[in-house]
Amino acid sequence: MNNISKKTSISLAIIAAVVIAVSLGWVLARGTTFGETIERIEYPLIDLRHRWYVQRADVADEIVLLVITDESLTRFEDNLGRWPWPRRVWGAIIQHLSEARAVKFDVGFWEKSPLEVSPQIMDRMRQQLAQLQRYQTTQPERAKEIYQQLEASFNDLAVSDDVLLGNATAEAGQVVHSLTTEELVPGVDTLPPLAEQILNRYGWQLSGDVKAAARGSMVVPIEELAEIANQIAHIDFFPDQDGIARRVQPFVGSQLQQGDRLYVPLLGIAGHLGEMTREAEYKSRHLKIGDHRLPIDHRGKVPIRYRGKFREYTAIPVEAILEPLITGADPVYKPEWFEDRVVLIGATAAGLFDLQATPTDPAQPGMGIHAALYEMLRTGDYLEPERPEQTVLSVISVGLLVGIITIYFSPLLGLLAVLGVLGLLFVAGFQLFSFGYTINLSLPLLTGILVYGGLTTHNVFYEQQQKKFIRDAFQHYLPESVLETILADPDRLVLEARRRKVTVLFMDIAGFTSLSEGLEATEVANRLNELLTGLSRCVFKHEGIIDKFIGDELMAEFGLLEVEPPEQETRACRAADDMLKELANYNERNPDDPLDIRIGMNTGWVAAGNMGSEDLFDYTVIADAVNLGSRLEGVNKVYGTKCMLSGETAKGLPEEALIREIDRVRVKGRDEPVTIHQWLGWRDEVGKDKIEAAEIYEKALSCYRAKKFEEALNELTKLPDDDSAANWLSDRCRELIEEPPADDWEPVTTLTSK
Repeated sequence: MNNISKKTSISLAIIAAVVIAVSLGWVLARGTTFGETIERIEYPLIDLRHRWYVQRADVADEIVLLVITDESLTRFEDNLGRWPWPRRVWGAIIQHLSEARAVKFDVGFWEKSPLEVSPQIMDRMRQQLAQLQRYQTTQPERAKEIYQQLEASFNDLAVSDDVLLGNATAEAGQVVHSLTTEELVPGVDTLPPLAEQILNRYGWQLSGDVKAAARGSMVVPIEELAEIANQIAHIDFFPDQDGIARRVQPFVGSQLQQGDRLYVPLLGIAGHLGEMTREAEYKSRHLKIGDHRLPIDHRGKVPIRYRGKFREYTAIPVEAILEPLITGADPVYKPEWFEDRVVLIGATAAGLFDLQATPTDPAQPGMGIHAALYEMLRTGDYLEPERPEQTVLSVISVGLLVGIITIYFSPLLGLLAVLGVLGLLFVAGFQLFSFGYTINLSLPLLTGILVYGGLTTHNVFYEQQQKKFIRDAFQHYLPESVLETILADPDRLVLEARRRKVTVLFMDIAGFTSLSEGLEATEVANRLNELLTGLSRCVFKHEGIIDKFIGDELMAEFGLLEVEPPEQETRACRAADDMLKELANYNERNPDDPLDIRIGMNTGWVAAGNMGSEDLFDYTVIADAVNLGSRLEGVNKVYGTKCMLSGETAKGLPEEALIREIDRVRVKGRDEPVTIHQWLGWRDEVGKDKIEAAEIYEKALSCYRAKKFEEALNELTKLPDDDSAANWLSDRCRELIEEPPADDWEPVTTLTSK
């Protein structure tokens, strides 16, 4: 397996491991203590969506909150006494609210009120007695009238506050009173008779996979309310682990002595769920009550859809109703003002301990939650809870998308893209919330972070390993500039086999075998290393790549890597030119044992990549173009030249390069003839004589190819005697003069040796 696919495979394994671990771990943890801990991570994100939504939704005007404030408690201490107020006060308030659609008490009447006489009644009766004494002799009729008033006051004292409250509740007909429950203790709790009576009258029968809260003893309203309320509802909240009310138990219940279990609804939803039947069925994902389909989570709880904060509801302090009733003044809120409105009566006074933490308010009166529930039922604006398959799907989608981005994008672009994906996830979560759907954001976010972090860590580790591998493998074969470029971006070094057009250069030291016969092995190695070091630097100087050393032979490529500069043919020839100069310098340092080199160059398409076995391989090139470059190095022996290049390489050279076409040859192992050129140097560096000599040779070569062998010889006599290529062509012309070629003769030299 090559490096790129191995890296990708490990990256995919990291993605799969994170996605599977998060998805499977979350599914298995649901319903456990650990699962609840995981859920707590999501709570702040849910609360953020609640706060975002309440800023965009409106609360209903039909909901009225009748509030017992701190001022309410202090304002009536002189005439009503300290809290709790006499029950007849609430009876009078109920009578004033007789036009309302429903009156719901988030205040419990769970204990009998004592028979008390208020200071106001006592003062009034004392005044009546004094008047009776004053008028009984002088104004008998007036005294009789006062006596009747005094008798009515005594009769009024004989009627308890609880009875007055019950009578007012019965007359109104739309009043919902509340109860509360206590924790179930198996084998200990028993249900009081009054509680059984209330459950038998108001209790609901639930079917299906019932997930309502099973409670023990119930703290129920007083007997005077047990048979006459419109509905009895519970006011218990079961907040999440962090104490915030995001969900409610729509029903709580207890077991009767005969074994039946009955339930009562929550105050906020009582009065809207078809109380005539008092039946409900728990489905897998919703609670079916008549025409209502309340979404429920896996615990059977209903998510609360908050549409506004407490202060946004129409709130009236209770003194606005109570004071006109006491003083007889004209009320601001007349009974008809409450027509078709739902009135929730509760407390905001800190001393009454009815504050609940919600996503929108850290200390909200419980009546505000009941108002939100009523409004949810009124509008049908339910909130679907998080569903397992949606969470798993989002975890998989985010994990794969972040993984693909991290694998295939650059680090900076990848980071921006990942942030964009997570940002889109956030936007989608908020938009879906506005349509009533809750998706889990924390787990997909966690997945994205883990995938990105895991892949980034892997990439860093992989790049460090890759850089070490590249430096160890190529530091002796690549020029420093190319090596640093690759190390800066290792992915630019593609080690997979691929097709590239390169210029290959082969260099061989001529006569080195015979030289080594007269020297010690260590001396041979020193001489070889000295020369090859200088020649290697010539390749590196022009940003070529040394492929390998084979004894006294060097193989190099130009244009193999994408990070290399352009003009590979020019760079190869400059390197060859510097090699010849380096050879001259070497021979000056070693005049007793001079050496010579031969260079062959060719340009063509090759297969570049790791070649060898799975255990031992080398990064190199293979192709016919490589073989031809090697053959051209040996062709120098035939023509007595030092540097030979093919026609393909010659095509890529600029005009400043001085080369001359030597011949067309058919090298061993190749049927197709190739044109070969001799490297002479750069026009601005060589003398005028050398340029003219190249022109003479080319003229002679044209005559030779036109079978004008005598004319070719005449031109060649103008060249120096040490021009080996010219001497070869002269000999060839003489041979053809002595034995004229056939009519189908072609000017191609077939070489029989490498």
